[in-house]
Amino acid sequence: MQLQLGEKIRSLRRRNGRTQEALADALGVTPQAVSRWEMNGAYPDVELLPSIAHYFDISLDELFGYEGERNKKVDDLLARVEELDVQNMRDDCTIDECIAILRNGLAEFPGNEKIMHRLALLLAEAGWRRHREWRSYGEDGYISYCFDRGKKNPYWAEASRLFETLAESACD
Repeated sequence: MQLQLGEKIRSLRRRNGRTQEALADALGVTPQAVSRWEMNGAYPDVELLPSIAHYFDISLDELFGYEGERNKKVDDLLARVEELDVQNMRDDCTIDECIAILRNGLAEFPGNEKIMHRLALLLAEAGWRRHREWRSYGEDGYISYCFDRGKKNPYWAEASRLFETLAESACD
């Protein structure tokens, strides 16, 4: 893949109706430097890249031309898990595979809230399916819950940590 950073900067600048001088002033560089970038004669300093992205109100991924690739990979991963999870309606034959896919997805896309949320939901479901000792029937015939046993459920413990992380990021 050839880096087209200069062309991207030029198109963003034109999209926003900005001059090379205005961009140069905002970044603390010369207009000639901006001109060289746009002609692919030079690249901006690495330290300037976050400022350039901020100036145009885009992510660094977008600045480098990766707008949809990351989102598409995440969406494809989640779609794969959904396909497999449908088989878990009758039993949990693919739940381990789904959990593994999502954990690998989080390793590739750390902090991705969609993956984190789906993994937490799946872990909670696995906890319900695989650790039923938290629930029993009392002498009166009603369900009795023993949440102390549920605290030791490894699926719920991991799901809780993920939900807490999601809740904290929602408050930021």
